[in-house]
Amino acid sequence: WLVAIFVIITVHEGMHALFARLAKIPIKEAGVITLLIFPIGAFVEPDMKKVKKLVFEEKLRIYAAGSFGNLLAAAVVFLIVLSSTFLVESLVEKAGVRIGSTAAGMPAEAAGITGILYRINYTDIKSISDLRDFMKNVSVGSELVLYTTEGIFKLKTVPNPENESLPYIGITNLTNAYLYKRIYTGYVGDAALNCINIWFNLIFWIFLLNLAVATINMLPLRPLDGGLMYEEILKKKFGRKGGKIMRSLETFVFGLLLFAVFGVYIIKQFI
Repeated sequence: WLVAIFVIITVHEGMHALFARLAKIPIKEAGVITLLIFPIGAFVEPDMKKVKKLVFEEKLRIYAAGSFGNLLAAAVVFLIVLSSTFLVESLVEKAGVRIGSTAAGMPAEAAGITGILYRINYTDIKSISDLRDFMKNVSVGSELVLYTTEGIFKLKTVPNPENESLPYIGITNLTNAYLYKRIYTGYVGDAALNCINIWFNLIFWIFLLNLAVATINMLPLRPLDGGLMYEEILKKKFGRKGGKIMRSLETFVFGLLLFAVFGVYIIKQFI
């Protein structure tokens, strides 16, 4: 989260500063935002009095720069997501289900099943979804032979404690297991999988939050950049009436946001 917030704020404020300087507007203040001892972003404060004196197009460029920067960052991160996915899929492949534990008193515990499950009877199991699909075709009382990296185990399914019409073997805390396709051999270790998961979580949140900040910041609500842009556009189009139109637009949009958050709950109270 801290890394994602740092990227989002730094990109947003950095673009405002860049376009302000391109318009020869001095930066009154700049600094780093910290959470305890951790930097989580930066801020810049252009001389807004001089910004207000700029021509229409230059003001819009400065106001839109932050959201444009976030959209640009989201696009770059999206490409990183695609390239990372391609790289991971070229290096590893799903090759079974890692059994984390077994339910007490269930067939898997009685059989002493451990390891990575890769086959049941004559069906290869390469992922949790494969295991789920296989169990859909199994009935209560069926005899199964489970092949894992620790050995071969035989058991008979019992009724699922949560739905007695479904079969249950009692393997729990399941995760997908992966094999290296190149460079290395054998199963991918927990440390490597954790690093891959952390990396994808990081770039996912950087992408999503950049997109969210860009979108929210362009809403016609002051002091958001979108509000400042709409204000300039309406004043240019309608002159003095632009201010009144802007206030009406803000009220309408704010009302929509309140309805989106609380509307369904309020309606349910009267139904």
